[in-house]
Amino acid sequence: LPSILGGLHQNEQRYPWQNPGDPAPRYKVARLQYFAPWDWVIGAGSYEEEFLAAPRKIKQISSRSIMLMWIIAAMAMLGSAAVWFFTSKGISRPVVNIAETVRRVAQERDLTLEVPVAGKDEIGEMARWFNAFMEKLQALICDITNSVQTVSLSSQDLSGISQQMQVGSQETANRSHSVMAAAEQMSSNMN
Repeated sequence: LPSILGGLHQNEQRYPWQNPGDPAPRYKVARLQYFAPWDWVIGAGSYEEEFLAAPRKIKQISSRSIMLMWIIAAMAMLGSAAVWFFTSKGISRPVVNIAETVRRVAQERDLTLEVPVAGKDEIGEMARWFNAFMEKLQALICDITNSVQTVSLSSQDLSGISQQMQVGSQETANRSHSVMAAAEQMSSNMN
């Protein structure tokens, strides 16, 4: 028996085998092992496709797993992109609103404009402080306007007083001419 196995205690053989009713032979793999204590040759065999079914199934599952991982990765990237997009819009929209209001204040000189306060974060805090600044600026402009009006009224009063003083000085000059003329006449009468 060891001579059948080629001097080895185990051997593997691959050979074509066609069962009755099969259209073509299929390859079988048989493994033979010599069991010396009993002087037996033990063999087991099976068709190759049965041996390869497990690796094929593993390869198939592996392909599906890789495909599933690609789908999950693509969905994760799309989800991340969507989160990034909406988060950036949530951050940039209030900043753009503030910038637009500042631009309009600068171009239109409209101090009544307010920035819409969108949240309680730093950007919302900046919008609240900008609105507070605009209120204080409006109050300051109102104070300056009131002061200008007061100065204008005082200036008009001073102009009226100045005109009255001018009329009074003209009358005083006329009277002083009259007094001088009377003094000359008196002087001539006295002479």
